[in-house]
Amino acid sequence: MSPSQVMLELCADSRLAPPPETGGMYLHLNGAGKAEDDPHYGEANTRPPMPEIIPLSHGPGGLDKSLVMGYLDRTPAEALDRMAYVPLLSVQGRLDLPGLAALADDLRLPVQIRAAHLVPGGQPLGLAQDRVVPLDQHGRATSLDRAWMLRVVPAASRSAGVYGDVTAEIAEIWADRPYLSGRLVFGPNGVELGLPPGLVDHSYGPVLAGFGRPLDSADTDAVRRAGSETVVVAGYAELLRLLESPTSGRGIVEVDDEQGVTRIFIGDNGPQGAAVMDPGTGQGVVLAQNRQQIRFTPYVGTLVDLLHELRFGPQGQSSRPIVLPPHATVYGQPTGTVTPGITVLGDGVPASFLDTLVPLVAKVGQPIVVLGKFQADDKPRHELTTQLGSLFEQHLWAGKVPIVINRGMSETSELHGFLDGYRASLIHQVPGRTAAMPAAGGLVSFLGNPWTVREGVPAGTPAAGPVHDDLTLDLLLFAAGNRRRTVGSPPPEPVQEFVTTPLTIHFGAGSLPDLPVRTLGPVVRQVAARAPFFAAHSAALDLVELGEADGVASYLTEETGRGQQIFQRLLAAPDKSAAGREQRVRQLVPLYAALAGGEAADMASHATLGALNDLLTGAAAPDAAVHRISQYKKYLPPEAKAPLLLGLRDLKVVLPADQEAHLDAVITAILEC
Repeated sequence: MSPSQVMLELCADSRLAPPPETGGMYLHLNGAGKAEDDPHYGEANTRPPMPEIIPLSHGPGGLDKSLVMGYLDRTPAEALDRMAYVPLLSVQGRLDLPGLAALADDLRLPVQIRAAHLVPGGQPLGLAQDRVVPLDQHGRATSLDRAWMLRVVPAASRSAGVYGDVTAEIAEIWADRPYLSGRLVFGPNGVELGLPPGLVDHSYGPVLAGFGRPLDSADTDAVRRAGSETVVVAGYAELLRLLESPTSGRGIVEVDDEQGVTRIFIGDNGPQGAAVMDPGTGQGVVLAQNRQQIRFTPYVGTLVDLLHELRFGPQGQSSRPIVLPPHATVYGQPTGTVTPGITVLGDGVPASFLDTLVPLVAKVGQPIVVLGKFQADDKPRHELTTQLGSLFEQHLWAGKVPIVINRGMSETSELHGFLDGYRASLIHQVPGRTAAMPAAGGLVSFLGNPWTVREGVPAGTPAAGPVHDDLTLDLLLFAAGNRRRTVGSPPPEPVQEFVTTPLTIHFGAGSLPDLPVRTLGPVVRQVAARAPFFAAHSAALDLVELGEADGVASYLTEETGRGQQIFQRLLAAPDKSAAGREQRVRQLVPLYAALAGGEAADMASHATLGALNDLLTGAAAPDAAVHRISQYKKYLPPEAKAPLLLGLRDLKVVLPADQEAHLDAVITAILEC
């Protein structure tokens, strides 16, 4: 019998009847008479209401009748998605969970009953945590101990993939009205939870547009830092309950599939009910059917706030001003703000170029650092990367990861590696070539120097970004949206205060820093390891611990003869034994090298001691170590060389004879500058 014949037969002989008091459908299958005369019809018409669903019931022997299956085959998937089979006590009696699951699997339709009608102490159902949805009197997902109804879903549903090719007109019908609560659908591609993915695409697509990347564990960490705790969820039914809860109905959903691969999504409780979506694609998702662990991290706030925080960091600005490195200037600083919107590192960036960025910076939610050109006689390139690191570290404390725009600096693997460490995006031009990107109808080519985005990734393998012939807001949003948080929480406020305050203030008038040095030292070292710009502060604390407080204070406050002072400290070891004096030199050389490279700007001592430390520790080959000195020849005029040469010759008395060649190599490098 064809589906159309089934429907005609059901309607023609009054076997299809909607109970007027409770709604839904009743299939009268006794073979003769009208449905109203069927004694079981009365139960269907007087049972307690079951909100939100279209209840379907039938008389005795229904599962043996082709008319029932034919009716379901003929019913549109959109109607089936809101339908549940409700067995009648007068027909099938009380059932346990395995019995309900067998009915659901036969019909490929959810089966729903009053919780009180379940067989007490019945047999358990495998994977009940995924297939049994407890519901309250209003049809919303709840906990099992509070269940008024139970819905058992089939292992393979008739409505899987519903609204997959929905038109905008149909999707608009559901835009502002609640969909079916407690919806859990198993299909060939996985599990649909809440709003069908096709409707999610239409309802959430505009909100998710521009996010541009999948979520990862750093995003979960970001929500946890906002004060939430991750909970392990027993199953998909429990996840539905959390998403439909008015107190926890939004957050990060993590599902480990059967191979242990974790996929991370956003769960939301919107006007249409629960929905699960992937910001990377801007679409709804199906979840792993053969899953392992499920985790949920709730977020307190709107979906827009959550997306903003995942893209740009927490709303608001740090109250601590950014301390700029020597080659940095702020452009277009908004009145009354603390965190600079646009920082220029280097020279030669036209004001007209920066003017185009000023109205855009507020729209991207992240600070912008523009790299300019550097003069040939300026500091070595690694010093410039160090300055960039100081900006990144301070912005990180405020929950920001700057967008870097290269307007004049030669890109190196060192620069790329630095950006990858922070997972920061780089907007740069592709000079002297034709770039292309896919577009509707084919390829769009750009002749000249188009702009593109190099994404920062932990493995250092950048993903391809969009290509535009101009520096556009879309490029900035793409770069901002693909930022990552790769380091831990900001350091304590006293550490931030210490490293951003000049050491001359801490050691003013020969006094020690008014700080718990031994407590702060390890944290300051961690900051300096990420951002060597603050290495001088870390070295100062380490020197204090070694009894060098007076030496540090004297070095910082007396600007003349600094190189000579350092060598005097190196030679003044309390332990006069050969081993003690050598150990003292090896301890102090790297620390004074770092101190000299800080605000003291004693670059001659910085270069000399840095090269010597590389040779003493074997951190660099001899040629590379002495080449470091030649990079600082600008800071080695004849008057600066003399105290360094004298000090190095004096060290020959302290260090073992096998180190004399290293000292001679440094001496020769200085003489040749």
